[in-house]
Amino acid sequence: MDIKQTFNELVDVYFPELKGQGWRVRVQPNLSGKAGECRREKRMILINHTIDKDLRTLLLHELCHTKALGHGVKFITVMLRVLRTINRINCDPLPMWGKLPHKEIINRIQSQTELYNSWKEEIRCAIDVYGMRSEGVIELFHQYTLDSPESSYNNIRRSVAKESALTLKEFDKRYGKRAKEAYKEANKFMKITRKGGEPFN
Repeated sequence: MDIKQTFNELVDVYFPELKGQGWRVRVQPNLSGKAGECRREKRMILINHTIDKDLRTLLLHELCHTKALGHGVKFITVMLRVLRTINRINCDPLPMWGKLPHKEIINRIQSQTELYNSWKEEIRCAIDVYGMRSEGVIELFHQYTLDSPESSYNNIRRSVAKESALTLKEFDKRYGKRAKEAYKEANKFMKITRKGGEPFN
């Protein structure tokens, strides 16, 4: 499977607005253990392998990151747009689309064997996204803290809540305790590394 051809096909079908914007894809073997990475500032998607069975799923996942940093509500919204495109291409087999929760949409597509077999890489990506949402929000909070060490907890909290399409009240209810732990952990990491220590000892 040709990586550039597959990338261009996915852009054509799911992200036509990216065409002509200079987005590229490249294989890079060493990505610190990650399967892929989206570098929005360079308009570059990197993947560390080209295994056929995973390529479309991986590329689609990273293409979703062109629209959303973490794996929160915004990311899921982009993934739902992908599923909506699949639905439209197949003449709208899900009549109650707008009223179904994300998980139920995935379940209904999976239950239609012919449809699922035609789009299983995309469906697999959607399932992965649904499962990682909670961890993604905390990961994003941790990363914001490392990237902006001068920012207060509340400033980072507002930024991550906005990125995750949550009100502050919703964010605090779902992630407040873990977000505070992530903030403390990131600051501890920075304090140790500034002193030249080994953060994971």
